[in-house]
Amino acid sequence: MAEKREYLFDNIKGFIIFLVVWEHFAGVTIRSGSLAGDLLCTAVLLFHMSVMMFVSGYFSKNLGRRNMEYNIRKVLIPYMLITVLVALGEWVVSGRLRLKIFSPGFALWYMLVLFLFRMLLPYLTRVRHVILLSFLVALLSGMFPDVERFSTLGRAFTNLPFFLLGYYCSGEHVEKLRNWMKRPERIIYTTAFVILTFGSAGMAIQNDWDANVYRNNTTYAAAGMSNLLGMECRLLFYLIGCFAILCFLACFSRKRTFLSRAGKNSMVVYFFHIFVYRLIDHIPYISGGSLLNFILVTLLSAATVWLLSMDIWSKIFHIVVNFLGDFCFGKQKS
Repeated sequence: MAEKREYLFDNIKGFIIFLVVWEHFAGVTIRSGSLAGDLLCTAVLLFHMSVMMFVSGYFSKNLGRRNMEYNIRKVLIPYMLITVLVALGEWVVSGRLRLKIFSPGFALWYMLVLFLFRMLLPYLTRVRHVILLSFLVALLSGMFPDVERFSTLGRAFTNLPFFLLGYYCSGEHVEKLRNWMKRPERIIYTTAFVILTFGSAGMAIQNDWDANVYRNNTTYAAAGMSNLLGMECRLLFYLIGCFAILCFLACFSRKRTFLSRAGKNSMVVYFFHIFVYRLIDHIPYISGGSLLNFILVTLLSAATVWLLSMDIWSKIFHIVVNFLGDFCFGKQKS
């Protein structure tokens, strides 16, 4: 019997993966060309991975004894495969072979962090008040220089609270939230979310802050902030992320929509849009913050998500990944 899909989360993932692709494409095309482009990119950065981590945590329940093998098959092997392919692609283009396994660049950090979180889950769940402690550690971690040297470590600290919130969130919690947040509440919370997000993005741009400080890619000092101001900005980042999660859970449809396929195959889109990004980065035809370029980047992002979310690519990808998994562990029992 086929597993019943939760289209609510497919739709959320579909929207988020579009934002991920759009932000990456816009970052090398329209962002530096206009204030509006910079504002939109910064605003998206403030919440899209928070929601993605929440959803990842939500679907990390009940791994049990299969935790180790399952995560190597589903997370680590795909991560290693794409890391090698990206390194080979850069070698072909630039002549330099740099295989960065433990310090992944660009979008691949997410998979390494997800693998780490899932492997640590059996131990994290034994810690009392682990969600509260994870927020505290994330706030304090921006004070230490190791965060800048090992950016994946900083991202792990920053995103762990959202992952744990997703892990401890149940279907019953989602149902209660949707029953409580009727139309007036949804309008109020969504308005607050939009104001907070764009206000924070504008504040970062106006003060010439490194937006990475919100996500713990850099230290507070390196971003030109005092520790107190940095922690205040980080708290704002968490507030925005929580608002985004609440609004998305309450507002997105539970029925199958045009976003559902992209959500179902979001991991394949996430991996392979990296190669499209590399092409765009080396073809400077779309540059500058004009309205036309904004439309072109948006259409290109939508087309990339639509094409890469086709089931054929997912099937091919999983055939390769399953082959590598069977090579490491033997054939899975049906």
